[in-house]
Amino acid sequence: MPTLRQPVKTLPQLMGERGYYTGNIKGFGGTGKDDWQFKTSKKIWDTNLWKQLVKNQPFFAQINSRESHRGFYPSKNIPKEKIIIPPYYPDHPVTRSDWAGYFESINRFDEQVGAIIKQLQDDNLEKNTIICILSDHGRPMIRGKNWLYDSGTHIPLIIFYPEGLKHPFGYKSGTKNSSLISAIDLVAETILMTGGTIPEWMQGRSFLHENSKSRRFIHTAADRFGDVDICTRSIRSNRYKYIRNFKTAGSINEYTTAYRRSTHPIYHLLNIMGEKNLLTPVQTKLLTPLENEELYDIANDPYETFNLIGKTSFEKVHQELKRQLEEWLANSQDKGLQKDSDAIIEHFKQYGIKTFDKRRESIQKMKASVEKHFD
Repeated sequence: MPTLRQPVKTLPQLMGERGYYTGNIKGFGGTGKDDWQFKTSKKIWDTNLWKQLVKNQPFFAQINSRESHRGFYPSKNIPKEKIIIPPYYPDHPVTRSDWAGYFESINRFDEQVGAIIKQLQDDNLEKNTIICILSDHGRPMIRGKNWLYDSGTHIPLIIFYPEGLKHPFGYKSGTKNSSLISAIDLVAETILMTGGTIPEWMQGRSFLHENSKSRRFIHTAADRFGDVDICTRSIRSNRYKYIRNFKTAGSINEYTTAYRRSTHPIYHLLNIMGEKNLLTPVQTKLLTPLENEELYDIANDPYETFNLIGKTSFEKVHQELKRQLEEWLANSQDKGLQKDSDAIIEHFKQYGIKTFDKRRESIQKMKASVEKHFD
């Protein structure tokens, strides 16, 4: 991994400089996990213990829950018949059972949040603690996590200011904010919560203050994950999403890692129903190679199923978003578009061989569990 370049600092470092005691807490469902994609010699956290944290104030803490990653819990009180299944998945008992487990895991996370809030109350800290709740990516489903559709990039964000603290201009309790926000903006906003200023090098921006500047676009990118070799970029406005796929050899379902083939029943369901010609045209798209360009009107097509590329009435939108994306690629000096070295290609090839060998049995077991519905 590369060394974190100057002058960039992590949020725990920045908060420490602001006089905050920092913690990545184990407990309340928190794993204490860090997943830095870089090396740093700087001390990151002061503690991973809640009791130690609350003795030192002010404090900044994060609690990383594994919910709702797989595997899911068996659903208890989730009415499967009421679940709204996205149209790109088959409406099948396998799908509904998988989604019910997903919702059950979300309920488990809600209980963890409740336990944290209860502990803040017990420690008499609920009146001066700001709470932010978010996820690290979209749904752990086929066409979700690692893909640039909203199902993979649209994450929840809940911010709670207690009544005892001064509220920023853009904060109104009990309301929704539909502005375009990037997750890096929460880092910038957190610095402002301490009364600090956003460093010049930081790309995140404020979204809750009177002088906050709204984003016109959100840019996202996806490259290799596991042994899957993709290169895709997107730009999203309030209404439209434009996706450029630079590698289009495989389909979304084909681009599924060994881990996901062993844990995602819908991967096998799509393949089985595809072989039996039981899929709708929208569902079949998950089994066909990626298109070079995709354009969606999210206001009228929230599931992003109707590609508008080539539609005359949307050509102006297409060209504008394409231009804006190309400008972003150039300005950011996107190194993901460069050709991989032979060493990188070989590394991921061997990684794929190793992980598929490791998970071969569990993949077959998952496949068999889906096949039994078609006996």
